[in-house]
This record gives sequence, structure tokens and C-alpha cells, in this order.
Amino acid sequence: MSASSKIKQAPEQGEPSAARRILYFLAFSAVVAGIVVGAALLLLNDLFGRWNSSPLREPKALAEGAEIVPFLSLNDKRIFPYGIAYGNGEFYLSLFGGNAVRRVTTDGVMRFMAQLNAPAALAYSRETLYVLDYNQVGAFSTGALKAIAADGTLRNVSESPSARNLPLFAGITADQNGAVYLSHPENGTIWRVTPDGTATLLWTAPPVGNSRPSPTGIAHNRWDDSLIVADSGTGAVYRLSMTESGVESQLLYRQQGFDPRAVAVDVQGRVLIAAWQGDNGTLYRLDEANGLVALAEGFRQPTSVVVVNDMAYVVSSGAFGLIGGVEVQPPFRVDAVRLPN
Repeated sequence: MSASSKIKQAPEQGEPSAARRILYFLAFSAVVAGIVVGAALLLLNDLFGRWNSSPLREPKALAEGAEIVPFLSLNDKRIFPYGIAYGNGEFYLSLFGGNAVRRVTTDGVMRFMAQLNAPAALAYSRETLYVLDYNQVGAFSTGALKAIAADGTLRNVSESPSARNLPLFAGITADQNGAVYLSHPENGTIWRVTPDGTATLLWTAPPVGNSRPSPTGIAHNRWDDSLIVADSGTGAVYRLSMTESGVESQLLYRQQGFDPRAVAVDVQGRVLIAAWQGDNGTLYRLDEANGLVALAEGFRQPTSVVVVNDMAYVVSSGAFGLIGGVEVQPPFRVDAVRLPN
């Protein structure tokens, strides 16, 4: 064997070692990953910024004869108006981040009524205000059905599991006899709770294709003693009628991608629907002759609607802020919409 064959060839000057090559590769990969993640975050921030963090646009009327009348404006970014009800000549407004329910006069003057944890949906019947009170402000909070008497006394209505541990965006309404109806978005059910606290399963919303039901808004129609239910999971609106043989459901409207969140019934028995469309929520009226008619737009994630005479009061909650993780800028408003004939 020659002497030259025993001599190992030295690496060329300037050629990186194997360890240095691995280090270069890891550094390059980190830079690429940082660019990708940064771009994704910028895109998400832009989407959330346009949908959630933008100041509330001025609502505007769309239908002939409709008119927007500003009613309330809240400027604390930690307080989200959620539910509204009307009874005995005054309004009731729940403040999800403000831990309270307030009375509101017809000219917009607020005063304290009751302290709660995180009150949301409201309903009024027989001198009693019913409220879904959550254990905390946030997406994973759970709510329970409570009642507030005229003097502000607070009590639990029912110990039934169906009236407790309710998910966010559950809805509530009440009839003239004091029975309360609850929507459960997670399991697609509607429950009836009698004044003595007895809870009964009333109806289960059907799935549509691959879409699971998620009933949110619910309203009692005093004109025919039916219930109107908004299903944001399937884009459907139903009428539930109580008969001797049970509950009969009638599909009033359904559209893929439609996101109805709150419903009410006007003085002529027509159904009003507040639907989400990013930060441009829209108030619709469901007409037998004309179908779905847009009355006004510019509401930010509306969670409640109540009708008094010829006015519909719409609560813009900024709901993406109340579920946490997204900063939403005030003002949060309640606007009155004068309804066209």
C-alpha cells in the first residue's frame, strides 16, 4: 500500500461541515415557517378586524317605510348588551359583561334592577323577568334559568338539568301563563319549563344533510299561541304549534348559509328575524307574499329583538368580543327600527 493511500483528503477550504449544514437547514426552515405563520396571522387579523374589531357601522334602513331611531349606546368595551325584553311600560336590558340587568325607560334612561353573574337572554311574563344567567363571561360559560321579581328579588326557576348548564346563545321566551321556553343550541332541543320548575322536552330540531341543528332565537307568538324558532345550524326558521296530539312543526324558511340568531313577532303576527352576516347583521321580515324581506342592516352580531307597537328594538351585542379572544371596539348599541306597513 502506498504512502499516499494512507493520507485522508482534507475538506476543501470554505466547505461547511455536516453539523454546520444541518444548522443552516434548521435556520432556513425556521425563517420559512415564521413567514408562513406571520402571513396566516396577518390574514386572520385582517378578517377578524373587518368582522369583529371594526367600530359599529351606522345601521341603515333598507325597506321603504322603515326608519332607524337610535335608542341606546354603550361605550365600555367590557360591557356587552345581550338580551332585551319589554313589560309594564318599560324595557329590560341584560349586560353580559356588566353583571347586571337594568330597567330602561322608553326615552332610554337606565337604572339598576338586579345583580347577576353574566346575564344574557331575557323574557317577561306576569310581572316576572326571566333571565339566562351564565357563570362567567366567555365562550365556555354555562347558564341557568333564573327569575327576577318586580322588587328585584332573584331566584332559581328550576333545578332540572335542561334549565341549567345551558350553552352560550341559548334562547328564552315566555307565554302569557308564565311558562318559559328554552332553546338548547348544542343538542338541538326546545324545552318547556312551567312556573313550578317542571321541565319537559317539547321538540328536537331535525338535521339537514350534514348540518346539525343549533336553535338559538325563540319567540312566543301570542296571536296563535305558537313558538317561532331560529335554527342557526341549518339556516331554518320554524313555527311550533301545540296540539292535542303533541307539537307540530312547520318550516317557514330555510337557506344554506343563512344564520338567524333572534326572532320576534310584530303586532300583525309577522315574523321578524335578526341574522348574522359578519359585522353587518340584518333585520328581516318574513312575509307570506314576498318571502324574506330585508328591513335594515348594519347591526353587529344581533342577539335579541323585541317589538313594541310599530318599533322593533335590535340589540347589537358585539358577540365575538363577549366569547373572548377577540377585541371588539364599542359602541355597542340598541337601535329601534320603525317597521313599514
